[in-house]
Amino acid sequence: MFSDNRFKVEIIRDLPEDKTITVYRCGPLVDLCRGPHIPNTSFVKALACTKASSAYWRGDKDRESLQRVYGISYPDKKQLKEYLAMLEEAKKYDHRELTKKQELFFFHPLSPGSCFFLPHGARVCNKLLEFIRSQYWKRGYEEVTSFVLKFISWKDYLNHSGMKCKFSLNCWYY
Repeated sequence: MFSDNRFKVEIIRDLPEDKTITVYRCGPLVDLCRGPHIPNTSFVKALACTKASSAYWRGDKDRESLQRVYGISYPDKKQLKEYLAMLEEAKKYDHRELTKKQELFFFHPLSPGSCFFLPHGARVCNKLLEFIRSQYWKRGYEEVTSFVLKFISWKDYLNHSGMKCKFSLNCWYY
């Protein structure tokens, strides 16, 4: 059924033998899908492409690059318009943008996956930690802490921080 599509053939081949494979039909389209689908496309009265991006097949950079398209459909234009307006409104409250505007924290390769708190962000974080710590004993928990820092040499740190010129005469490097 899918012999002309090597990606679907690979998906099917890699499934365990006891796994059920489901396909759905919508008009002439038959596709692998957990479903369910709408009975036919006449139910779609409004649709929008919300995002497009490239992706490597199965997340492997050595495999084929594919185009990924995201979309949304609604039974009428009014509902679609309301949804798109809600998305626009939500952008105003996106924490990734708010933290930049409010100068709370930033990310840097020195600490991958963890942020550097700026003064105001540190105050907010400390207040939250103060509250959380006050709740530990009440709720029967203990605190465990870990910091994620990428290993760099002291010499690299001085170069990166701009402090090399200030301290280099007084430093020994290992």
